[in-house]
Amino acid sequence: MTEQRKSIERKQFFPSTIGIVSILFMLIIIGYQLMEDPNRPEPSQNSSLEEWHVEWTAKDLPIEVDLPSTLQIIVMDEANKWVKNAKVKTVIQNNSQVEELQFVPVEDGLYEARVLFSSPGLWRGTLTVQQGEDTINQPIEITVK
Repeated sequence: MTEQRKSIERKQFFPSTIGIVSILFMLIIIGYQLMEDPNRPEPSQNSSLEEWHVEWTAKDLPIEVDLPSTLQIIVMDEANKWVKNAKVKTVIQNNSQVEELQFVPVEDGLYEARVLFSSPGLWRGTLTVQQGEDTINQPIEITVK
């Protein structure tokens, strides 16, 4: 009877051991995949600015002459993460009138500037985003009514 009991215990021990080892192995793999390396830089700190997404909009539409408007710039990196601490500015002109705007950070990846356009029409210029030594220049067109 003792030999029969040992045989039963071995049969029960083997499947349960494989199950426990399998579960532990799966947990280790899942933990490894979820774990982030604390020394790895954020993508926005180590990526090329040419791959960033830069979009603008006006908070107050339509943009009208002699009414204050807030322009907003959204900057995201190639991984669609907000780009923080960038320097954002634009120089736009309409005929002989020129406006230079410095955008201030509002929250992650969102920058704003207030402007008062003095004449209607199409204002064209260059939007500049600078992060460290890298700079993006993107054309911008704003229609003022």
